[in-house]
Amino acid sequence: MFEHKTLTKEKFLEILQRKENTKDVKLVRIDLAPGAEKGQNYMGQVVSCHLEAKVNGKSKTFKWMAKVPLDDPDKFAFLRMLVMEQKELGFYEELLPALNALIAKKGAKIDLKFCPFVYGEFVQNIPKEDCVHGSMIVMEHLGPMGFTEPKAKKSGLDLDHVKLVVKSLGQFHGTSHVYYKYKHDGLDQIVEKEPIQAKDYMSDPKMAAIMEPFSVGFMESFYNALSSSGPKGDQYLASFRRFSKEKIDPFKLRDQLTRPDVCRFNVLCHGDPWFNNMLFKYDGDKPSDVCFVDLALTKWASPTIDLSYFLFLSTTPDLRKAHMSDILKCYHESLTLTLQDLDDNPTPFSLTELIEDYRKCSFFGFMMAMLMLPTMLAKKEDVVGSDEFAGDFSDPKVIEEMNKLSIERAKITMAKDPLIGHRISCSFLEMVDYGYFTL
Repeated sequence: MFEHKTLTKEKFLEILQRKENTKDVKLVRIDLAPGAEKGQNYMGQVVSCHLEAKVNGKSKTFKWMAKVPLDDPDKFAFLRMLVMEQKELGFYEELLPALNALIAKKGAKIDLKFCPFVYGEFVQNIPKEDCVHGSMIVMEHLGPMGFTEPKAKKSGLDLDHVKLVVKSLGQFHGTSHVYYKYKHDGLDQIVEKEPIQAKDYMSDPKMAAIMEPFSVGFMESFYNALSSSGPKGDQYLASFRRFSKEKIDPFKLRDQLTRPDVCRFNVLCHGDPWFNNMLFKYDGDKPSDVCFVDLALTKWASPTIDLSYFLFLSTTPDLRKAHMSDILKCYHESLTLTLQDLDDNPTPFSLTELIEDYRKCSFFGFMMAMLMLPTMLAKKEDVVGSDEFAGDFSDPKVIEEMNKLSIERAKITMAKDPLIGHRISCSFLEMVDYGYFTL
């Protein structure tokens, strides 16, 4: 039987009494099970919760997903530096209700696609040895609502999925833009005014210093991915090395692109919109609805940061080559309609400007794909689990071993599946077309 230190009978009773607004609650049954596959969540643990209870004498069933920290003090310290718990909890408890209130006030027909929230808690000052009690987020389980993981997700989402996602992102982005604009009487210094939701802690100089020991492993992973990507892999690797030497450190450029001064038009980005962080409803084989999850990496940046991240990690280069114009047009139409519905004086943002910003920020999506695709597309037996990333991140020996393990698994994955190399090599050629690399 699966158990968890914090998901106890007493805690569930407390949550149910609050949710149902009554003390007359008797728990009849509690079933817990792992809620995520190996490799899907490195910063926390997701638990599927099935509860049966008597509420005011009536039988009720509750199906939830709970997100809690790993029982790992070293990872917990990293989690706290990224403010991930506060971002996600603040999003569901404060920001999302405020966005929906704006939509209701304007009478707009906008449906933000996020999971229904049940309960949350956060403890600021807690000993890292007790980290598992540091936070908790409980959401409704989307499965009983008809949502499921995207079909054939690892082979790349098709155009129907993509248009549904970018349309929904356009509505979220546009609503966030208008909300912050009127909350602060303008859009100056949103990061300073909204540091929890808007700041990109992953690109913060303090975090960069902490991540510096990992850079050797990251770069080796890049080199391996490019050199193993196909017949011209060594040529692509030479071009990448030349860019790094003669122009700029690719990791620094990646982080710079997330700054709000890079592009004129900014929104609150989801921050992590890849196929594992979205669930779909289907009408036959065609997706009819989408729901976004995992709001722990939000940031105030160009919307093309989200778009490039999503497209490079969740679609194939072939789909992007054939449909990029239609995809960006679909997104722009959704964003523009949202701005018009919510703002009496909408900020102008043309399709031409969106295309220019996407070309500029596509490098962010490319870099994230290079880093993550070999892990994301690996077979289950080759995925590096969170339990294998063990030890103190400040210990150089621990980092060296982690880098070795990641590179070894990436090599195995790419050797097993040539299509991953195809996606990487074609993504590299997209960057050549956008003027980043030369051959």
